Amino acid sequence: ICDDVYHEQVGRSEYGIDDLMEKHLQWLTSEQKKEIRQIKASGGSLSAIKQKLLSYIEIMETDKQLDIIKKIKHSCYSWLDSVTSVEERIELENLYHANYSAGRLKVHQYIKRLSPEEQKIINKDLEFCEQIWHNEDNYGRDDEHHHQQHRRARSLPSQTYAEVNRRSKRESQPNLESRFESSLSWLTEEQKKKLQKMKAENKTKAEIQNEVKKYFLGLTCDNRKKAAMELSKGCIDVFKTILTKEEMDLLKSMTDSGAKLTDLLRKLKEMLKTVTDTEKKKKIDEYFPMCQKIYEEMYGPPCPKTAKF
Repeated sequence: ICDDVYHEQVGRSEYGIDDLMEKHLQWLTSEQKKEIRQIKASGGSLSAIKQKLLSYIEIMETDKQLDIIKKIKHSCYSWLDSVTSVEERIELENLYHANYSAGRLKVHQYIKRLSPEEQKIINKDLEFCEQIWHNEDNYGRDDEHHHQQHRRARSLPSQTYAEVNRRSKRESQPNLESRFESSLSWLTEEQKKKLQKMKAENKTKAEIQNEVKKYFLGLTCDNRKKAAMELSKGCIDVFKTILTKEEMDLLKSMTDSGAKLTDLLRKLKEMLKTVTDTEKKKKIDEYFPMCQKIYEEMYGPPCPKTAKF
């Protein structure tokens, strides 16, 4: 989880490993802290420190792992509460998940809202915190269904951890109410009631999706882009059940490097064409058209500015 924690941060005198443990690794036991200090004092490499931290986390139960990640991220980013609105934080979380580079840039913009002294404090921790957020999806991967649920929750840096903890207790196919919380919060109350009524009437999934699509296309440009950010989380969750880790990593790498939407969609289509599993192919037919529309909205041209009089 602490992959590539930069050498300057743990090595420079004004911000040593003790500061790091005090601010972001308080969950370590006294014995574990002692071991980390001994590794550093004996000239141990950054990789050795990272592997030791990983070993502490790997022996924990999954719920405990999630709790530790929650604590680290809270200590890293709690300052956002004082300079951003709820809407901005939701947008940031979704953006970070969809495009790491864009999310990172947005964090730097929010830091500028702090006082000069506060900026100095936050910037001391920033690269460490960014590495945790960026690399958490690579940690603890396995093929068990139960752990897949938790891994998907961990891979959404864009979600608050209250939501992560709720999702970890849900079924692998979330119900409509949970969708309202996670990716359909932009719906009006009237629209939510209509979808609930459709579900109660045993309407097909395709019919419900078409209704959501109608609401989505009826939004203003700005609101449609915000809604697309939320909806993209569900798309990524679906693709993770279809594609391999290597394929998902490649798509993420392309996104982080600023690849064009046309290139991303072309690569995604190439990957999906190789799928032979019947159930997975059914998922592709079910979700890809809507997800393509969502990505086109997210990465398409910016909304026209409203003229001011």
